[in-house]
Parts: sequence; structure tokens; C-alpha cells
Amino acid sequence: MKLYTAIILILFLLLMRMPSVPAETALSTDAQQALADWLEPSISSAVAFYYSERMPYMVESISRPYPTLLTAVVTTFQHAHNPPYGQDLITFRIDPSSSAVPRQAPKLIRYLHNGDDWQLKLDQFKNELVADVQAAFQLELRHAQKYEFKQLLFAAERRKELLPLVARGKLAIEELLPANPDNERKTMFKNTVYPIIFLNEKKRFGYMLLKQSNGTNVVIRLAQATGGNWQSGEEKRKPGKPLDHRLLWYMQ
Repeated sequence: MKLYTAIILILFLLLMRMPSVPAETALSTDAQQALADWLEPSISSAVAFYYSERMPYMVESISRPYPTLLTAVVTTFQHAHNPPYGQDLITFRIDPSSSAVPRQAPKLIRYLHNGDDWQLKLDQFKNELVADVQAAFQLELRHAQKYEFKQLLFAAERRKELLPLVARGKLAIEELLPANPDNERKTMFKNTVYPIIFLNEKKRFGYMLLKQSNGTNVVIRLAQATGGNWQSGEEKRKPGKPLDHRLLWYMQ
């Protein structure tokens, strides 16, 4: 009995010594707007870093759950606020100043993403496409970096050696994936996406993969020249099975 009482007393004393966590700081509308304006460049950089592309988004709320932390809830979207939607929680470490807007630049410490059902469908579609083209041409992709076309565009802003691949990708879209917006808007669904690129930086080769609406599998071989620029080479095609029309007409 004495031992039991002693344990309870020790636990009580430990709880009394634990530092209290302050309640979330309530922010006025003006304070929210001031923080949103100050935090905007950091949010934009965090979203671009996470998606590896310039993803449109809307800030839903900003809160300060702790003096040294700021959290922003943003919704990402495609094509005029349409799905797939992402509900993203971004956490920054900040200067624990009592002022409404901290003095020092925030530091990104956590990015949590929650995609919707359309994001899952789009990812599954792209995985099936890659698997089909890979199997058709027996491609080795295990050690290659994957880029979706919009990610390649974003990467090429900093890495000029990728610009020739951007030009080749645009040509492939124009020649092999001709747009049919009237039909796609009428049916609301399509079965193609922009090319997907795989680059093996160590071995200096890669592939550009795509599948046409009729199921034709296409691969374009890529290689990095001595000067550093990536170049496109031979294009090959093989008949294949069309994927289902299950993507919304604007999805890439």
C-alpha cells in the first residue's frame, strides 16, 4: 500500500513539473492577412519544392499553434480550381517574437499532403502507362529519376541542360498527342497524359515515355552529350492496348 501511494505521489509531482503548452494564439482577420502576405513567398516555395512544379494553390488558413511555429493550410488544384485537390498542412519555424509579423524569415520544417480520390486515379493511370511502355520495350528504369512533363519544365528553369528535352517533349505532344478539346469536353474524359521522362544521371541516358489514345506505346531515347546538354535520339513505336478513358479532360 505504501509503495502504491509513493508511486502515485511521484507521478503527481512529475505532472506538476511538466511545462504547460500554451493554447493556440487566436489571430484577428488583420493579423491573418498580415501573416499571409509575409508568408506567401515561403508557402509558394514550399509547394513548388514538394510537387517539383508550379502547382496552383489557395491559402485556407494560417495559425500560430506555438510561439515558434506557424502553420498554413493550403488547397492545391488544377485547371481553374478543379480536381485533383490536395489538402496540405505546411509548418514553419519562426522567430518567437511577440510582434504580429516575425522579423526573421520562416524555416520549413514539415509538409503534410493529403490527396483526393482523383489524385489516386491519376497516379494509378500514370503507373499503368509506365508499366505498359516499359514492358513493351523492356526498359531498365530502376535507377532513373522520374519527371512528369510539368516537373521537367520546372527543373529546366534552373538546369538549362534540360531545355532540349522540354523542346522535344513539346514536339511529341504536338505530333503524337493531338488535342481534341471539343470531344474531350463533350465526353469529359480522356485516356492520355503528357510524356513521362526517366533520366539516369549517372549513366547519362534516359527515356521519354508516352502512350497514344489508340494504345500505341512510344519511347524516345535520350542521352547526355559531352557538353552536358541532354539530347533526344531514336523514337520507337509498338502497338499496345488503349487505357480506359477515366481521366478528366484537362488532367496531366
